[in-house]
Amino acid sequence: MSPAEKSASRESITLLVLLLTSVLLSGCVAAATGAAAGAAASESSPSPEVKKYVRTHDLEPRVARAIEGGYVVKGMKPEHVRLAIGEPEDVEENDGETVWTYDDSGVGKSRYYFQDGRLVNAPFVEP
Repeated sequence: MSPAEKSASRESITLLVLLLTSVLLSGCVAAATGAAAGAAASESSPSPEVKKYVRTHDLEPRVARAIEGGYVVKGMKPEHVRLAIGEPEDVEENDGETVWTYDDSGVGKSRYYFQDGRLVNAPFVEP
């Protein structure tokens, strides 16, 4: 084999190795991304109880979305908030206002305010 043929052969092998490496790496990244997306979807997907509640009750669409999405919106009833974010750590009644307190995983406390049986204010409340 001539020196020119040897050089061309080395370049071809180098290109093949680079191509195979990039294909293998992209497969690993895709698999990892898919696994992460699957884990995120399972963490945020509503429970069968929540799905059944939303399906069997006449709810405003924004309230149904909030319950299934695990967040709250103004105007929710206490049972809606419970389904969306769980049981409060503490409940206080003050002059016609009900205040639910949740522990924010050691960061602090969040308070959710109800008047006349409807959510009127809370941290990160969607309008």
